Amino acid sequence: MHVQNATLAGGVAVGSAAALNLHPAGALAVGAFAGAMSTAGFARLTPLLERRMGLGDTCGVHNLHGLPGILGGLVAGFASFGAANAAAAPHGAAQLGWQLAAIAATVAIGATGGGLAGWAAARANPMSQLIDGAHLFDDGLIWTGVDLEVSTKDHSVVGVPSVHGGNAYEQHKETQAAAAAANGAAKDADACDQQV
Repeated sequence: MHVQNATLAGGVAVGSAAALNLHPAGALAVGAFAGAMSTAGFARLTPLLERRMGLGDTCGVHNLHGLPGILGGLVAGFASFGAANAAAAPHGAAQLGWQLAAIAATVAIGATGGGLAGWAAARANPMSQLIDGAHLFDDGLIWTGVDLEVSTKDHSVVGVPSVHGGNAYEQHKETQAAAAAANGAAKDADACDQQV
């Protein structure tokens, strides 16, 4: 699984230098290093960050975009040293400094935004919404005025009004049970008709 995620890391790392003249062997080396770095991040760094800091990266953003993105910024800075990139990188050797400044600004913006979002999410306390853990990712149970559409066995659609913090899931189960009972009664009636 980690290797499958890391296949995208090479593209992320080479993306910053995409407009520059990068030799195919160089692009292959950057992609291979980014894939290895991403895989090691998924296998080793993510569990360490979760254990030490409580940082849960469920989507792998840190290892798939963060680390390879920093590598890509460095690659673009170093690639600008070559004479072949004089037109694309007019700052020449100073381009590496610009790349480092951009990396620092990007990491600072990301850390600040992530910290603020984490602080706000911690204050929201999603566990107070009285939704059991198996249904935390069902948005229809949270949004007010939105119907949750449930497809029953006979492919009919049942609308269930959702109420924030209410018992929308209980209503959903009751409606689903009623639809199943109606579906069963209809099948029983069909079976009686076929016997006659």
